[in-house]
Amino acid sequence: MNYLNFGIIRKNKKFLYEEIKGNLYDEYMLSRYFKDIFILENFKKKKAEELIDISKAIHHKKDLKFNLINYFLILSNSNLKFYEFGATILEKYFYFKIFDRILKKKISSKILYSGVEISKKFQFFIKFFHNKINHNISRKFKREFVKNSIFYSKGVSILYEPKNSKILKDIFRYSNAGFLDISICKNNKKVKLATGYKLHYLTKKNLLEILNQDKNKEYYLVNKSIIKDRIYLEILYGKKKILQNFFSLFFKFKNQLSKKCQKSIGIDMQFINASE
Repeated sequence: MNYLNFGIIRKNKKFLYEEIKGNLYDEYMLSRYFKDIFILENFKKKKAEELIDISKAIHHKKDLKFNLINYFLILSNSNLKFYEFGATILEKYFYFKIFDRILKKKISSKILYSGVEISKKFQFFIKFFHNKINHNISRKFKREFVKNSIFYSKGVSILYEPKNSKILKDIFRYSNAGFLDISICKNNKKVKLATGYKLHYLTKKNLLEILNQDKNKEYYLVNKSIIKDRIYLEILYGKKKILQNFFSLFFKFKNQLSKKCQKSIGIDMQFINASE
């Protein structure tokens, strides 16, 4: 069980209006992502430099960078198939609409959005809120939708899955390219969160086995940091031709921006080829 509080702050003092108890993690996350959708849908600007305004407003700044990477990967692929492990409420569709407008493309409404979402409430939202876009979101992994797609997973989504090592092997094998951020540990580890969910951490050995299984794909480190006993990684991978196309599109976009804008929206990073 967890809880949500709502109240006001007056003269630096908190006054509680209502406290709700229950299994409320989905409600908490839904409110954050719905707020992002509202911000994105009401963003009408057409210049790339103005993406700074989004990075300041959304609940997680990295979402802008991650979805830019996803967008350029989709443009680089031979089809418009996108597969996400942890689809939440498909807020990336609204990012893609903005990128369409800035780059004068029209792909956001043509993409097949597939993936896994374990929350029944998020699935309900997707079904009734996104009835104008093509999607196939399920509670369980479906290999057939991964084939030749662009894959994406953010944060702890893939760590909720007890069989994540096996599923990631299939994803890296059958997808054409993708991007994920993931935390790994020295040893296989399970951690129960206050939300009630369990995290199932991979080891460095597990991850390297997954990444190196397909010699026709390359992978790049985009970010790395060590937090206590965990290593946080941002990884780009894919078939060589797709990644060549990606880098061409990505750097063309990046180089038209000021250094300040690149840093503000989080795309001032380096891509380190770790497959060599």
